[in-house]
Amino acid sequence: MTEETQEPLFMHDEPGPRWTVAKAAHRIAEPAEEVARVATQLRSFAQRHLVQTRGQKGGGRTAHNLFAPADLATAAVLRTLTHLGIADNAVLEAASGACYSWRLSDDWKPEASHPITAALNGLAKGQWWQ
Repeated sequence: MTEETQEPLFMHDEPGPRWTVAKAAHRIAEPAEEVARVATQLRSFAQRHLVQTRGQKGGGRTAHNLFAPADLATAAVLRTLTHLGIADNAVLEAASGACYSWRLSDDWKPEASHPITAALNGLAKGQWWQ
């Protein structure tokens, strides 16, 4: 039996700055990792709707997607899974959904729009999240 989740709402204004793919890739790349490879992976996550985008900079075919801190944290989770050898898209979709969607059985009022945002807020307050 699978647990029902709320549909993620991406129309709200996610807190924090916005980064293009190139700047986002620099932020989530591991030391000595090729940033261009990370940018390609981030683009792939966005095209597959595993990582959400928060708008675009520029227009037309050369427009740049913009990512919020919660989106970079979700990308980091997905990158960790792929580094562990997990390539099953259903698993990656489940991980993405867990980052972006609260469970309907949550009987408390979340303090953030997404679980990943709540985790980032908790880290900023010195809480331990894993």
